[in-house]
Amino acid sequence: MKLTELMFNKYKYEMKNKLPRLQEIWKEIKILGAQRKGVRKSLDGKEAIGSTSFQDYLFLYLLVRMFKPTRCFEIGTYIGASTVIIAEALIENGMGRIYTCDKRDLSVIPLKTYPEIEIIKSSSMEFLTKLKGMKFDFVFIDGWCKKSLIRQELPILENFLTDDAVLSFHDYKKGQKGNVYKKLIDEYIESGKATGFFKKELEWVEP
Repeated sequence: MKLTELMFNKYKYEMKNKLPRLQEIWKEIKILGAQRKGVRKSLDGKEAIGSTSFQDYLFLYLLVRMFKPTRCFEIGTYIGASTVIIAEALIENGMGRIYTCDKRDLSVIPLKTYPEIEIIKSSSMEFLTKLKGMKFDFVFIDGWCKKSLIRQELPILENFLTDDAVLSFHDYKKGQKGNVYKKLIDEYIESGKATGFFKKELEWVEP
């Protein structure tokens, strides 16, 4: 049974009740996002595009519900659709916080509604370099970086991951950013330079 099917089966009754609310939030974020300068828009200009699809949005929600992380880290905030869905799952879990970073200030997240969210305007590497004494048990990577920068980032990132952390990548097809990240992680592991999280045997799961 695929992970997606497993999660939907486990939370099917919750999703039946929660789905209209999640659709409403997703739609609202996309409409608000279209009002921000620098955001890609639909042909009619009414909605932001280039964010997570609704299917991906639900998958993220279920991942956080299933694994129940307490401290999440997101690379690539954009307008904040994925950030908000992670926060919604954390609220349902009754615990947790999400830190999300992006060099661009395009977020339309209503922070008063989501005190669980902290937005950091910086690159992930800049944020992690300054971070002290914090570990993440869930990371969602949805930001484009040059391969050279990802190679520099991985040794830093692994120091901030718990032993049982879950890493989730967006855009996983060949040539897309999630796929590139996975290949570079494999390369990093094979180099023998991993000292923490990436040193153990990892299990890669596709939706």
